[in-house]
Amino acid sequence: MFSHNGFQNIEQALNESSPAPSCGCAALLPLCYGYLRTDLIAVGAVAVYDEALARMATARGYQLGTVFHEPSPQAAPLSRAVAELAAECRRADAHLVLTFQGHLSDMTVSRGCLLAYLRSRGHAEVIELPA
Repeated sequence: MFSHNGFQNIEQALNESSPAPSCGCAALLPLCYGYLRTDLIAVGAVAVYDEALARMATARGYQLGTVFHEPSPQAAPLSRAVAELAAECRRADAHLVLTFQGHLSDMTVSRGCLLAYLRSRGHAEVIELPA
């Protein structure tokens, strides 16, 4: 017969006495994604900006999955990279997007709409870092 108290005791014992992994592995961090407009940075500096996003993710207690690169503002109502970013956030259950200030501006769709889209479709909040 199932005992609710027994389940609580097992769960408590696992939480209290589970040894750290002996493999030396670090605990898994929650996943986040990045967004970068490559037309706003110097040619050849993409890797530097990607690394900066990875460092900022780690500093906030996250693991950066991938950075979605947008070559330039598109004439489409919604950029392909933002749509893919929202879909990936939803698929991976990742709730944070890191980008730099200005990278969600001056596009066909306003910044506010892009933030709302990522929030509603991707279930993610955006942190805009100083450039």
